[in-house]
Amino acid sequence: MSLQKRVLSTQEATSLGAYGGNWRAATPLDISNAVQADFAIDLSTNILVINTESEIYINIDDAASTAIVTASDMKLPRGIYSVQFPKGIQGADPEIQLHLHVLQVTSVASKEVRLLES
Repeated sequence: MSLQKRVLSTQEATSLGAYGGNWRAATPLDISNAVQADFAIDLSTNILVINTESEIYINIDDAASTAIVTASDMKLPRGIYSVQFPKGIQGADPEIQLHLHVLQVTSVASKEVRLLES
């Protein structure tokens, strides 16, 4: 049995074949000094990668003005996370804009959240 060498496409090499593979880097969100940040998620996004420099609360919904509720919203430690968005998460209207809301758990100066969409 001989093994054949195969060249993988960019999508196959990054395991994004089912999601497209077109990464878009967003402008970093400034979360310094207890400022809540909002990010409008592109309607075509299937995966959102979150890279946070400090512990944060997050919430995802369809309103830009939603405030973080520290008693019940998701808390993520510093690190890198990926969130998958199944098709139809907006319900009956696929044109509804989703928003990621971010707030530092402990207020610290000069911190960012970096985002990639695919």
